[in-house]
Amino acid sequence: MSDNKAETRTYKDVQQEYQKSELLKKDNSWNGPNYDWNVDKIEELQSMKMPDLLNHLKEVIAGTLAINNLKLRYQQDTNSFLNDYTGKIDKLEKDFDDYYYGSRHSLEMQFYSNNNTNHLPSEENIDTSDTRPAKVTFFISLALIIISNTVPFIFLILLQVCWESSMQLLYSLDQFYFISLLNGTYHFHNQSHLGKTREFVISIVN
Repeated sequence: MSDNKAETRTYKDVQQEYQKSELLKKDNSWNGPNYDWNVDKIEELQSMKMPDLLNHLKEVIAGTLAINNLKLRYQQDTNSFLNDYTGKIDKLEKDFDDYYYGSRHSLEMQFYSNNNTNHLPSEENIDTSDTRPAKVTFFISLALIIISNTVPFIFLILLQVCWESSMQLLYSLDQFYFISLLNGTYHFHNQSHLGKTREFVISIVN
């Protein structure tokens, strides 16, 4: 039996790997040579013979070049991984957008399917260079707002003027009240708006 086991990676695992690769991409000192030039090593170099010192310098240079080449290769692999990863994510998002659009516009999708077209309708940018419709709409809205606020005010003023005129007209007239008819005589009671009371008696002679 094979010892290989299937590994399941969650979305969180993928994001962690992605973050690690981003950090690795930005780290220019990855596995770079680290020299510790203390006194002991300096004395050791000074005590070396010329052939040994040349061999040591060759090894240092070769190691530095190897590390730089390895770092460059890993950077290229990391960039390739990131490009592939982002490309797949973009493709998944595009496929989801197409699916979402198709689920909401089934008739259009059927039309494109019947006409052997594989692309969805393209978006068209709105031309915002012509501002005349916006200006006309703004001034119309402003006029409606002014009218809607002015007309009730004018109506209230006219109503107040009519009310005051009516009251003045009523106060200028006397109010007559018919009281009674007794023995062929009509009695009228007259009261003015000033509170004065007068009585009129009209006799009818047969």
